[in-house]
Amino acid sequence: MNLSKPLRFLSVDMINKANSGHPGGALGFADVATCLFSKHLKFNPKKPKWQNRDRFILSNGHVSALLYSLFFLLGYEDCSIEDLKDFRQINSKTAGHPEYGMLEGIETTTGPLGQGIATAVGIALGEKITRQKNPNSGINHKTFVVVGDGCLQEGISYEATAFAGHHKLKNLIVLWDNNSITIDGNTNQIRTENMRMRFESIGWNVLSCDGHNQEDIDEAITKAKASELPTFIDCKTVIAKECKELEGSEKSHGSPIGGALREQMSQDLDWNNSPFEIPKDLLDEWKKIGSQYENEYNKWMEKYGNFSVEKKLNEEKLIDDFFDFKKERLLKNSEEATRNSFQNTLPILLNNVENLIGGSADLTPSNKTFIEDMLSISSDNANGNYIHYGVREHAMGAIMNGLSLYGFKPYAGTFFMFLDYMKPAIRLSALMKQPTVFVATHDSIAVGEDGPTHQPIEHLESFRAIPNLNVFRPCDAIETAECVELAFLEKKTPSILALSRQKLPQIRKDFTENMSTKGGYLVKECVRSNIIFIASGSDVSRAMEISEMLFKNRKMFSCVVSMPCRELFDLQSQKYKDSILPMDSLKVVIESGTTTSWYKYADFVFGLDDFGHSGKPKDVEEKMNFTAEQIYIELMKIVEDL
Repeated sequence: MNLSKPLRFLSVDMINKANSGHPGGALGFADVATCLFSKHLKFNPKKPKWQNRDRFILSNGHVSALLYSLFFLLGYEDCSIEDLKDFRQINSKTAGHPEYGMLEGIETTTGPLGQGIATAVGIALGEKITRQKNPNSGINHKTFVVVGDGCLQEGISYEATAFAGHHKLKNLIVLWDNNSITIDGNTNQIRTENMRMRFESIGWNVLSCDGHNQEDIDEAITKAKASELPTFIDCKTVIAKECKELEGSEKSHGSPIGGALREQMSQDLDWNNSPFEIPKDLLDEWKKIGSQYENEYNKWMEKYGNFSVEKKLNEEKLIDDFFDFKKERLLKNSEEATRNSFQNTLPILLNNVENLIGGSADLTPSNKTFIEDMLSISSDNANGNYIHYGVREHAMGAIMNGLSLYGFKPYAGTFFMFLDYMKPAIRLSALMKQPTVFVATHDSIAVGEDGPTHQPIEHLESFRAIPNLNVFRPCDAIETAECVELAFLEKKTPSILALSRQKLPQIRKDFTENMSTKGGYLVKECVRSNIIFIASGSDVSRAMEISEMLFKNRKMFSCVVSMPCRELFDLQSQKYKDSILPMDSLKVVIESGTTTSWYKYADFVFGLDDFGHSGKPKDVEEKMNFTAEQIYIELMKIVEDL
């Protein structure tokens, strides 16, 4: 019985009906998928979130037709034949690339090449951490990843696989769909590296198999499961296998094969069935495969069912502890860099977020993301709560996503400037609604001497443009505590904490209410005002200084709005927003970044629309006309012209 046939024909039928999709990879990898799911992968379609299931991640997400065909054949209840017919259609569950949350069997969103394999490293690390922290939990499963040449060419794959090799993630198995084809043609025009040697050099077990020989595939996966190292299996395949006219051709990559070639395939493979029609004996056999681990699932649940990777957050105590922290900071009333303020909140997080996992991309002392009560995770001991990622920002973001998907609450730091290296992973975090926390220190030109390569300019605006992402930029220790509290209470939205390197004065004079919940609020009120200043982070103290100069020199009244999170402010009622930013007031924004998007709130914006300079922070600000005195002078010109 050829179990690969239904996978091939369902994939072709889906893509033909949609008139859109990628048949070549689905046809070429069907044999490996058949062996993996029928003989090795541990799962239960009736209980798709079984904690000890093996994870299957399709990193080359464009081969999604193969994945959805598997879900249907194996008996996943949320993937019907009608869902296959709706492939790539609006409002369907079977999107062009797998989207987390659309179908129970999808472990992570994939599509941007390389993201899947790096996220899988985070999932495999989560399994190792859980297994070592909880030796009696019954957790011991594999993470299987399918990759194509595109995934392995992306830089993130180098970062993530090197990390995996160093950490000896033995339960991670990567299956390479080695068909020697890319969109532009044969891989020999773009790649000469020896992929086997590449993975051997970073500490992986390396195997190979004929990707169309069931016994060969079975033997390779069996050996991989017994390895003490992560395993890379070179599966030599033929793109568009069994579609004779397109076998080995890049033409099969991203276009439907059409009705005529489907008919030819049917004749060649003796497949006398209409589109989407599966013979009963084959369908029954696949359903049987889908039920093969039900007894093991029942036994596992009976013994370990009370265990959960996800830990209940003590929200009430967390809020109480932050209340006490803010009270203490107000009494102290001292200047403090907000990166230090974040570090000072870590004891609260450690005491209340049981599944907390911190980290940094080789900037731990600068990011202030570690305290002595934390324990570093190493290749030999995963029973810790802090990860040294190395200078691998992109992989760090995806690994954090994997940890979050597994049930942890990850945060990690780098310089704000280098958060750009993580942007694709951050975007997927937002798309998947994972509440990861990205700590971005050195958030402005006040970085100083390191110069424009290290001074963020466009970054606040570019990250604010990502949907479902909260960008917090607190102005002092109290506001930092409030933003950290909000970020770690969040359930479906990732957060960026943009924090200062330089010391900032204590602005807030109250602590009883978390004012940052509203995103923006009056930090300086007045009975009547001529001008309302809006600022964030270190620029709030600059706005306060200019406000005082206005009154001292011109007897003009002004309010100051601290806006640590524009995304939260936009969620407030129109009545509240109008009370903070009334239509009849002159509204002026001051922020150390690009100005464009601020005009939705303000009449005038003082910001930075050019790169910075190397020099002492005060000298850089002066050269860029961004001191309080310089802004005041320019503001007076505006006021006089009104």
